[in-house]
Amino acid sequence: MNAPYRLLHEISPAEFSRIRRRMIFEFCKWDPQVGDVAVLSNRPLLLAGNEWNLLTRHAENLYCETLAAEAEIVQSPRLHQSLGLSRFIRNALAETCSDATQHPPRLMRFDFHHTPLGWMISEVNSDVPGGFIESSAFPSLVAEHFPGKTTLGDPARYLAQVIRANDAPFEAIAMVHATAYTDDRQVMVYLSRCFEAEGMRPMLASPADIRWELGAAYVRSRNREHRVDLMVRFFPSEWLPNLPRTCKPRRFFSNESPSIVNPASAIVTQTKRFPLVWKDLKTKLSLWSKLLPETRVVDRERMADESWIVKPALGRVGALIGIHGVTPPQELAKIHATCKRHPAHWVAQKRFCITPVETLNGLEYPSIGVFVIDGRVAGCYGRISSRPIIDDRAKDIVVLIETNNRDQ
Repeated sequence: MNAPYRLLHEISPAEFSRIRRRMIFEFCKWDPQVGDVAVLSNRPLLLAGNEWNLLTRHAENLYCETLAAEAEIVQSPRLHQSLGLSRFIRNALAETCSDATQHPPRLMRFDFHHTPLGWMISEVNSDVPGGFIESSAFPSLVAEHFPGKTTLGDPARYLAQVIRANDAPFEAIAMVHATAYTDDRQVMVYLSRCFEAEGMRPMLASPADIRWELGAAYVRSRNREHRVDLMVRFFPSEWLPNLPRTCKPRRFFSNESPSIVNPASAIVTQTKRFPLVWKDLKTKLSLWSKLLPETRVVDRERMADESWIVKPALGRVGALIGIHGVTPPQELAKIHATCKRHPAHWVAQKRFCITPVETLNGLEYPSIGVFVIDGRVAGCYGRISSRPIIDDRAKDIVVLIETNNRDQ
């Protein structure tokens, strides 16, 4: 099958150096390289307009299916054991009574890969999806060099606009994140600027800065304590059990007061073991079933079979994915050993082949992460790798379409 995308020409070194500086100093991209390797691609990916329309429909329908499944799973404690979650999280979910469908906005990112069989997804980032800077600021700078091409949205700005337009008076917003990590901090600083541009008052905070009292939350900022109207969480759910009990981490699993984007209960669909409970749900996941590769428990036969890959249930950024012929043999052996010791925290998934693009340096493999905010597609996060695995070595790549395809 022909690829539905192609690489455009390189931006000149001088112009791309200017883009890189602007990304660092104006748009908070403080980690533009990993080691000695640049992570910003100087060539955008041109996607066929009809393919973007298809991904838009898929992502919005997947969003609806995901929310419905989450609401059912949260209210079904008997299913939590199968999801590879800690006892703390299972207990927190058992106490949660919030309805995921009744507290917009919600934020998800579906990662699409083109294959000989068409588009497939590898996962949904429904807990704390990243890529805001790379999908909002970066495309706008790159598109200036490609007349007749256009970007696919601005998720950061759209999120701010959705929150601003919400019926609830969201004024004081706690931007909750792991403040010690620069890569997390840069995201929240950038989002804060977008929120400020919409007239809101964001306050950067760690979970330890939140004080819970009588159904309300407070955060101290600029020597004053503010009651929080909304939290934007960029602190993964599986990290919450590591917080001191005084931080009341279980409160992040409820979306009652204040509202949280996203509530920590989203972990029930973030986990890669999510498909293992589908057979026990009343919710129909017809599109999920069509687009996600077959997913099963890990066993010795599947680890030995090259047509299967293994993933940690709560892995991120492609870390610790075991693929025969792609993952270095010593690393793969370690991954399989861990699978054997802790099979309940891993999953096996049928392998698929990503449709590559040709470059002077060989084949490269793109992925297109589609953001859905409050039920509507808001943009995409493109990544491209020299290996058929999208991990921390992959580059961020801008995805464009022809301008005359934008509204078709």
